[in-house]
Amino acid sequence: MKIALACVALAFAVPTVAVAAEDASVITRHERVSFVSDDAETLDGAKKTYEQLRRAARRVCSSPLRSPIKDRVDLDCAREALDRAVADIAIPQVSALHTGQAAPVQLAARAD
Repeated sequence: MKIALACVALAFAVPTVAVAAEDASVITRHERVSFVSDDAETLDGAKKTYEQLRRAARRVCSSPLRSPIKDRVDLDCAREALDRAVADIAIPQVSALHTGQAAPVQLAARAD
């Protein structure tokens, strides 16, 4: 069984607008998400993998600081990280869940 690893990586700016304008410091956090690529190609496996990626993106983008601006930065960061992670693993069923489109259907072929 092949294990595939996706690394959710992202960057977010310093929490305050005034500081961010003066200081271009960026903090980068990474989290590794493990999943079985064959399982992620089934609907249930894709849902599980997508949820793992979504949670990881939220964790690496969360900040202890609370403000309407910071909350928006965290949300944008999580969306960008999830977009990147879904693109990196390139599993059609996971991509379909992410975009809200119907997952590709594989029809069974009968051996004659």
